[in-house]
Amino acid sequence: MGMQYSALGDTDFSERRAVADIKVVHIDHSDAGAGTTIDIPIDADTYICAVGTRIDEAFAGTTPTVNVGDGTTPNKFAATANIVPGTLGTFYWNPSAQAHYASAGVLRVTLGSACTAGKIAVCIQSFNLDGDWRLPAL
Repeated sequence: MGMQYSALGDTDFSERRAVADIKVVHIDHSDAGAGTTIDIPIDADTYICAVGTRIDEAFAGTTPTVNVGDGTTPNKFAATANIVPGTLGTFYWNPSAQAHYASAGVLRVTLGSACTAGKIAVCIQSFNLDGDWRLPAL
């Protein structure tokens, strides 16, 4: 097999331009400290493809709530009804949770103030376009 060429030039196939990533962030209710939010940084030019959650320890308290969103919309990717924070092992995957962040931002996990225990794994499937909108080499 030799070098592959396209109509746009050989660099379309020989240079890697975008970074595909699956990040899993494990969050304990105490990570929020005195507040109710935990922010996961999102780099500029990142496209979120899907977001998932798994309850690793059931959340306790008076009607515990957990939402996954961004700095603007608290439940953009997953709402309490999807996550089911009081049930151990609940898994939710949202492939339609798509967003493009032209500038740096956050994926924000918001816990209800009544949460007294609980752990969640948040899975973020994304790729970073590196400013030139080209996907990785094939």
